[in-house]
Amino acid sequence: MVIERTSAARPRSGKIRRGHSGCKACRRRGKLCDEGKPACLACYRLSLHCEYGRDISFHHYNGAKAHAASFRDSLVYQVAECHGTASLIKWQDPSYELKFTGTRSNAIPPVAPFGEDDILGVYFKHFESHVSKVLPGVPAGFSKTIRSSAALCYAVLCLSASNLAMLDARVDHRQISQDQRSSVFSPIANRAHYNRAREYHDRAVLSLESEEISKEPSSCASALAAKVLLAIYHHASTDHLRFQMAVEDSNHFVNKHVATIMQSADARESLQMWHRLSVSSRTSRRPTLLIEDEANVCSRPNPALPNTVEQLHLTCILGMSSDDLIYDILIKTVELRRRAVVFRAVSGVANVSDQSQGLGRLAHQHLDRLLGRWSSKEEYEEAESTFIQGPHLISLLKTQQDRLSVWRSRLDVAQLPPEIWSDPDSSRCSKDSKNESRTLPSHRDAMNGLYYFLCQIMIATLRGNDSLQDSPTESGQSYLPWVETMVQMMVCIIDTLEFSTSSTSDVYTFSLTEVLVQLSLTWHSTSTFRHILDTTWPRLEAGGRGFEHSHCPTHLAKRIITLLADLWSQGQAVTYASLAVEESVPKLQLLAIGQPVDLVLCGHGADGTSFITRTQLP
Repeated sequence: MVIERTSAARPRSGKIRRGHSGCKACRRRGKLCDEGKPACLACYRLSLHCEYGRDISFHHYNGAKAHAASFRDSLVYQVAECHGTASLIKWQDPSYELKFTGTRSNAIPPVAPFGEDDILGVYFKHFESHVSKVLPGVPAGFSKTIRSSAALCYAVLCLSASNLAMLDARVDHRQISQDQRSSVFSPIANRAHYNRAREYHDRAVLSLESEEISKEPSSCASALAAKVLLAIYHHASTDHLRFQMAVEDSNHFVNKHVATIMQSADARESLQMWHRLSVSSRTSRRPTLLIEDEANVCSRPNPALPNTVEQLHLTCILGMSSDDLIYDILIKTVELRRRAVVFRAVSGVANVSDQSQGLGRLAHQHLDRLLGRWSSKEEYEEAESTFIQGPHLISLLKTQQDRLSVWRSRLDVAQLPPEIWSDPDSSRCSKDSKNESRTLPSHRDAMNGLYYFLCQIMIATLRGNDSLQDSPTESGQSYLPWVETMVQMMVCIIDTLEFSTSSTSDVYTFSLTEVLVQLSLTWHSTSTFRHILDTTWPRLEAGGRGFEHSHCPTHLAKRIITLLADLWSQGQAVTYASLAVEESVPKLQLLAIGQPVDLVLCGHGADGTSFITRTQLP
């Protein structure tokens, strides 16, 4: 009797079937794979190393010889002309020789051996189709200006190769079946792309040295754009120290050539990129050092008269887009909040007033001791000269809240995040806002909505000025229903995000993982921690494959939030967390899952007692 077989219920066959889809472990074992990422269900259950073939969504190798358009050919020809004068520099710094994770080359090798022109075409095409679209502050016609400078060409190649080093990479993981919160994933940078990015960086630096001699306005504007791109490269691929040095280099360049740059047709675009970079770098500074408003006053001979660079910053602020404006508000709010919570913790531990004149130096000494660093005399003098503290910080936060209203006024109706009443002291509960399911039109609008609510939450919790608002007791959670409503709105927006888009679009801005870390430091709630770690993070890991370009890698962000949740369950609310690593630690070392990392924490207990301590990440 013949038994009909349907495709819906195919019986098991003794013959091993090896398909072309699924992870390598399942294909090797001849098993069906559910193709879950970053690890399929079978590999997770058996604790196997789960890896897939190439994700070609960001690969343009097959079209390397086909897209010989005039744009690519002109760029390739211009860069090739510079090979004689811009010879390759060999890096002598040992940190650039860091061994990659594993006993053999874990990075995926190129598909085929390409010539130099083919590789240039691959990187230019990737920059044009992807990197230029996710770089914040880059104008729409930026690709057309690349031809104007060899240094800018090399900077573009450097950033494109750096980006591919994370997109075209294997994923390392630590899986614990019994504890999903302790399971983490992290990429292993592609060796080929990583080394090429370093080579293009060297050539860009050489070209910049020769171009800085020129007094042409267009050359100065292109050189500034190249310096900004190289600084972004250091932020993504090298270390914090080189990033800060690159930012300072761009600031000195603007201060020296500001008059010449302003004469260029591309001055506005280059200066907006530079201003965005300057803003981004402030979150990596210690909270005990001068913040922006203090630095502007202390650096002027006559505080009553603004200097040229400050006027330039004001011009850039007036010319910011709505995306740049909300980002600027977010960074300044984070900067002010960090200063406030650290000073509050130090004043509680040292039993001094939060308006004490020597609080800045005292806080710097505490952080030095816990971080295991020895600051220079200049840094201690800078910390001692801080004067914005206590109620002054709250006033500056109120200014940022006013700027949030300005940002909302510049948006279309469809781009606006859900409105919540503006009175934190109100006892009303906006039920309609909680149930509102309107989806924002784009991923960028959704992230801007998260920035908006995060700023409001940080400002509201600090303005409360009550340590009991973060109490682990349930009564503490009902103290700020307005804030709780905003947290719920953030969760609703996060649930609508496409995490595969987030992982590749937010690599050069404030990423979703950084938003979640700041939310965990600002609002302490068992339900919020549970949603972040048990609902949001598995989706993020499945859709993101561990793409990295921020100073705090994704696996470290998850481990930080897990630690905060554990401490919260023990009655401790952590309001500030900082990695206790040297500034010269390479990014690749931070990406390594097995690398031990310590954390400096500030916060308070249920009784309001402040603490400052150092602990190791789980």
